[in-house]
Amino acid sequence: MSFRGVTLDNLKLVQIYPNRSFKCFVLLPGLPKMPRTYQRRVCARKYKDYTDESLREAVTTMKQKNLTLREASARFGIPKSSLSNALNGKHCGEIGRNMVFDIEEEELFVAYLVTMSTFGFPLTMFDLRCVAKSYLDRIGREEKHFKNNFPGYE
Repeated sequence: MSFRGVTLDNLKLVQIYPNRSFKCFVLLPGLPKMPRTYQRRVCARKYKDYTDESLREAVTTMKQKNLTLREASARFGIPKSSLSNALNGKHCGEIGRNMVFDIEEEELFVAYLVTMSTFGFPLTMFDLRCVAKSYLDRIGREEKHFKNNFPGYE
C-alpha cells in the first residue's frame, strides 16, 4: 500500500515524549534517497528537449520550402511555437542585461586587486565595490543600475 510515495516498508515508529508516564508513538516516513541524476517526473512539462543544431536544421529546411511548420515539428520533435519563433526571429536575443563594465575595465580591477594583495593588503568585497564607485565617479559616468554609483553585492 502506498500513499504519496510512502509505503508501509519505509515507515518508522518513533516515540514522542520518552520521559513521560504515557506513551505516544507516531509513524514517520523514512527519508527517500535522493537520485544521483535528475529524473524528470512523468507528467512534468518538457522544456527544450532539442538541440540548437536540430533547431537550425529544421529552420533551414523550412526556409528552403521543403517542409511545412507542422511537418518540421513532427520530424524534428520541436514544438511548433518554437519553430515559428525561430523562423520569425523572435526571442533570439541574448539573455540578461548588458555588462556595466567592459572587459578592459574589469581587467583593470583585477590588476588592482592583484597589486594590492601582493603589497599585503587584500581587498574585501566591500573594498572592491568602493573601488568601482570611485572609478565611476572619477570618469564621470552615472550608472543607472547602481544607487549613487555604488554597486550591489552581485
